[in-house]
Amino acid sequence: MLLPLLLIYIADIHYLHKIVTQSRVPDNWVNYFTIAEWAQQNTEPQAVVACRKPVLFYLYSNRRTVLYKFTEDSALVLEDLKQNKVNYVVLDRLGYGSTARYLVPVVMKYKDEFSLVRKLENPPTWLLEFHPSD
Repeated sequence: MLLPLLLIYIADIHYLHKIVTQSRVPDNWVNYFTIAEWAQQNTEPQAVVACRKPVLFYLYSNRRTVLYKFTEDSALVLEDLKQNKVNYVVLDRLGYGSTARYLVPVVMKYKDEFSLVRKLENPPTWLLEFHPSD
């Protein structure tokens, strides 16, 4: 039963093992974890966060997390955020293309529905509050 889950997360496990054994966490991951820790201290306990690596973000934030919808249709991504009752989204530079491909266009197209809560530099990592219009 655990085998399917292991297969899904094997790439993440391998990557994290490599990070730990090299004794240096790359800045993009440091910022991701720092934003998660900040969210734990500064967001409401029932907050829902949409992000690229929800399991890892949850471990550092203790906030419910969801993976945003992987589609280039911004309206569908926005609707998915609403259906999941998302309060915050994370824009990261983890090295995966999905955030830039699927989530950033939504933020750009519907910018009135997002507001900056926290930003870290080098590389930039953002926590945005999502306040959808009905």
